[in-house]
Amino acid sequence: MKLLVRSVLSTVAVLLAVSAYAWSADVVLTFPGYDHINASALDQPELDAVITDAGATIYEDGDPVILDVFIDTGSSGSVISYMNAVGYDYEPLPGLGYDRILSLGLDGVPDGEFIGVFTETGIGGQELGDVTRNFGVKLLNAPQGTSLDPADFQSFGEHNLWVRQAVGIGEVVSNEIITLVDPVNVVGMPVISQRVLALDPTPMADLGRLGTLLLSRPDPRIPQTNVTLDVYLANFVADPPPGEVLPSHHDNPVVRNITMTHTASGQTLSDAGNNWLFDTGSGSTFISFAEAQGVGLIDESYSDMNDFLPDHVAGGGLTNDVGGIGTGSVTVPILRLDEIRIAAREGFDVVWPYVDVMVIDIENPSSEGETLDGVFGMNLLVLAVTVDPNDPLGSLYDWSPGYFDAIVFDPTDPNRVELRLYTELAPETTVGDASRNGRVDDDDLSLLLANWNLPADWGRGDFSADYTVDDDDLSLLLANWGAGFSPPPAQAPEPATIVLLVLGALGLLSRRSTA
Repeated sequence: MKLLVRSVLSTVAVLLAVSAYAWSADVVLTFPGYDHINASALDQPELDAVITDAGATIYEDGDPVILDVFIDTGSSGSVISYMNAVGYDYEPLPGLGYDRILSLGLDGVPDGEFIGVFTETGIGGQELGDVTRNFGVKLLNAPQGTSLDPADFQSFGEHNLWVRQAVGIGEVVSNEIITLVDPVNVVGMPVISQRVLALDPTPMADLGRLGTLLLSRPDPRIPQTNVTLDVYLANFVADPPPGEVLPSHHDNPVVRNITMTHTASGQTLSDAGNNWLFDTGSGSTFISFAEAQGVGLIDESYSDMNDFLPDHVAGGGLTNDVGGIGTGSVTVPILRLDEIRIAAREGFDVVWPYVDVMVIDIENPSSEGETLDGVFGMNLLVLAVTVDPNDPLGSLYDWSPGYFDAIVFDPTDPNRVELRLYTELAPETTVGDASRNGRVDDDDLSLLLANWNLPADWGRGDFSADYTVDDDDLSLLLANWGAGFSPPPAQAPEPATIVLLVLGALGLLSRRSTA
């Protein structure tokens, strides 16, 4: 049958052949008067969550324990803050009484809450945490704080969670005047992989929060997009050390074939074929020390970061203290890379010019002795700022724009993971032009027929956005046949011929599906 289908598609392609009007134009993310991308995103995706035990929501003192959780594609598992695990009392202002972080009661009493321990690896190094027995995770698919009713939260199954044994770096900031407390909880890929992550950055332009939803397909709230980046899933979880157990975990997304270009000392260097972790939990983009040297950001005379950093600081270079999982923070340099370039499936390159990146070696736990090429952070997608410690308030007047009105991460088909974006800077396309070659033609018909009656996206023939390729999509394609760039008229087939060929091909495909 596969040979028959291939033959049908080949015949259609030959009979409908027209001149190739392939086109491409780089999508350069720049506005007039603003030509760079800052280092740190002003927001990252978050939702409200409740934890359930045997299906029942955990309460304390009559109130459901509602967690503020990061939706973190860079996390292989899900993390509970020590403060939410056992509760935490703090005094926001001296003399005005104490506030309390509600407790999930995960303090090891009674026995049986934990099944073991596991050593996590992050930017801040390694950290030992407890692994729970199965607890349910439910999320509120709505703006944070809009409901306190656990019945409004959707279930994402049961998971073995990783619980910190101490307060993490940055969760408490205190001085003589005020104490700020912000527990860091993380929902990672075991949950995210079940749905389509849809992010709406547009409220950020008015100082609102990044819209965040985890949606099942099909759902009309999943926005249309016009840029598709290739992503694959990779395992970043190593076998546990003797005596430890793994929490629930899942592969993480990696953006393919990233090219960096930089000019230093009159020499332009490019480094292609990089694969970076797509990390919604990271506000910044990171590259390794070796990658930074490979494109001339750091001179090859430096042996390692300890050798480079003092000279960078002495020369007035910017730095940032970063942390996360791990027992400490790390001071890293901020350097401006001339260009990041990624080929989109639509036939053009997306170009981020003059990007402030941070340089650090992040260990890949599943590959001994290796570090990640880099981390694709949220600053490449939304409003961002580069903070100068010498002028922190002045830095806030320099926001790099968010160039995307929609961000869609779809891991639901592990064989076709996608990061889809919408930007007004992308070339306009016509409904039916799935191949994005500038014209509705045989390439698009071939894509549509190859995916007939299958779940698909816009780029594979689902022009009606109902997540399947069917008669509705065929009608839209035929209605726009020939739209786009105009080929020589003599080479365009007659509409009646198109219809006959399509009907014949669909007849054979129908027989295949019932065979």
